[in-house]
This record gives sequence, C-alpha cells and structure tokens, in this order.
Amino acid sequence: EVVAAGDPADPLLIGGGAAAVLAPRAGAGLDEIRVLDARLRRWADLAEAATRRTVRDLPGAGAAGGAGFAALAFLGATIEPGPGVLLDVLGFADRARDAHLVVTGEGVLDTRSLRGGAPIGVARAAARAGVPVVAVAGRRGLTGEQLRKARIQAVYALEDIEPDTGRRVRRAGPLLEQLTVAIADEWLPPVRRPEN
Repeated sequence: EVVAAGDPADPLLIGGGAAAVLAPRAGAGLDEIRVLDARLRRWADLAEAATRRTVRDLPGAGAAGGAGFAALAFLGATIEPGPGVLLDVLGFADRARDAHLVVTGEGVLDTRSLRGGAPIGVARAAARAGVPVVAVAGRRGLTGEQLRKARIQAVYALEDIEPDTGRRVRRAGPLLEQLTVAIADEWLPPVRRPEN
C-alpha cells in the first residue's frame, strides 16, 4: 500500500487545477498557466492510456503540482492530507506538549492554506496540546477571524516590514531574523542569566 502525503482537495486540471492554483504563486502569468495546463492534460492522457487507470479527476490528483496524479496513476496510491501524515510520523503532538510556543509558516498564508495547508495542521495539533501558535509568512491574506478559527494567535509577515517584493526576496534571511526577535520578545518568557 502506498500512501502519498498531499492535498486531497487539489484537482489536476483547470478550474482550480494544479497549474491554475500553484503556478501563480511561482510567478506564472495567464498564458503560462494555459500552457502548463495543456501539458498536464497531455501528460494525463498518455499516463492514463499506459496505466489503464482514470485518475485525473480523483481527489488529490493535483497535489504538489501533479505529483499526486503520478502517485495515483503509476503507484495506485491513496492521497492523505499531508500535514496530518507528517505530524503523525514526527510524533508532533507529544513533542509539542513541552513547548512554550509553536512557530509555523508558509510563503503565502491565505485561504488556500485553510484547505489543509501545513500551518493549519500544525496549529490545530498544537492547540490540542494546549500550546499557542504563531505563524511566519512572506505574505498574509487571512482575516483575524479566519486566523482565530485556524487556531493561530498571530501572523508575522515579511511584507509588513518590507513591502517591496524584490527586496523582500533578496533580504529574506535578515528579515526573518528580525521577525524571530519580535516573536521571542512577545511570546517567550525572558531568559534568566546565571548570576556570577
């Protein structure tokens, strides 16, 4: 049995398919998305003919930009929500119980994240362990109410301290350091230094 960790909500082709959803996050324009979708359709035609399995419309076929389709077609896999699988494998719930804070993150924290993204899975597991959760993101696109329902107490976004996308990408390391200091100052107890 093969279980692939991915997003079971992602379809392979247009109408919310892999190219339409994932390619814009990587900077693809409308024309490029159409080309990518056409190539995915051709690949699906060839793969389904070779394997005699029709899987392009199954839940999860678009996971990881179409890797879910390959797992379904060639391996006969099932697609399980990625965050849940990984959190179980890592024993996250047991590890989180002793933490003061859990920090999770994603490049863009938006409504797509709510459909099973890793930060949401982490936040829910940490909440069950009674540990607060904050998120770090390049950009944020969720309301306070959406964050509350997702069990995330705060989001620290790089765009808040550097609105220019190019500079934000070039200076990601120093900007993350800046956010780390802010998170530690706001969420962690002060470190006591040993007296001499």
